[in-house]
Amino acid sequence: MINKLFEVLYNKILVNIVVKYTSSDVYIEVLSKSKIIEHTQKNFKTTTLNEAMLAFIHSYTKESPFSYLSILNMSEEQGALSGCDKKILAQNIDCNILEYKCYKNQWAHYSSRVALHDIQKRYKEVGVDYIFSPYSILANFFKEKIGSYCAMFILVEDSYLSLAIYENDELLFAKHLDIQTGVEKDEELLSQEMLDDANLALNNHDGIDLEDIDVLDDVESLDDIDEFGDIEDLDSLEEIDEFSQNQDLEEAFYEVDEKTLPKNSNDGENFNEDYQRFSLIQSSLGHYYSDEKYDSKFVESVYVADGIGLSDDLRRYLEEEMFLNVYIRKMSICTEVAELAKMELVL
Repeated sequence: MINKLFEVLYNKILVNIVVKYTSSDVYIEVLSKSKIIEHTQKNFKTTTLNEAMLAFIHSYTKESPFSYLSILNMSEEQGALSGCDKKILAQNIDCNILEYKCYKNQWAHYSSRVALHDIQKRYKEVGVDYIFSPYSILANFFKEKIGSYCAMFILVEDSYLSLAIYENDELLFAKHLDIQTGVEKDEELLSQEMLDDANLALNNHDGIDLEDIDVLDDVESLDDIDEFGDIEDLDSLEEIDEFSQNQDLEEAFYEVDEKTLPKNSNDGENFNEDYQRFSLIQSSLGHYYSDEKYDSKFVESVYVADGIGLSDDLRRYLEEEMFLNVYIRKMSICTEVAELAKMELVL
């Protein structure tokens, strides 16, 4: 009761961090109840918490005891799997070194415990409240499309692609793709070699036992912490009416603040990166069709969440080389992270 009274007296401060290949975006919203009364975004030329970023964050969080820091999971060691039954998931991932979280009790996203621990340690000076999976971002952003028919959905970040194929809300296939190296990260993530590497990292992690860390102790599957961002409250959200195909073609989905969207600056570099993205998508779809363990329904359409400011080359490759119907929405990843945080806080 007292806590609720203080919440009325103070604004809520949402700090949202998205780490890119060589920099970090920090997006801050100041909320009065559920209304945004101020928002700002700043880019820092660092992938860790430096003094400038810390000062920027503190300039807002010092004004209220109700501040919450959210971060998009930037690690390679993550992915998503169909279903949410613990026994079935345990057949596909090693739950000793991976943490998983269910999304609407339909599918699960997972991440390395070491990676989650490293994020907590890297930002310990400000404290991390929520760590969100890119698959949660993707599912929430396209929630009115997932479930309509079999389609592929892709979140384009600075360094990664998070790709998922759904049919009628069922996750059929997922891959987490590293743009810089061309490495694919999916449910086959933990080969014996990677398992050995992870165990070695655990044994040599500054002499710290992860089981002794407050944020991770006594957690079997992150059920006791909010940080790993499955949003159970999505079930209660009002259903959004289906967009027409004409609206898709016009890409008239959301009003996005253009100031928050990154701009492409080097046409030649964009060409190479878009072709790399296309190649990874093409390879992943080929894997989906050829591997007998997947129920390979035919994919005709792809929905792309553009978080970086793509050129038109990726669309052209997908349409002309793979004969896909391509729909691209611009996305401010930072504001989408903030949306998930607000849903966690039930604002």
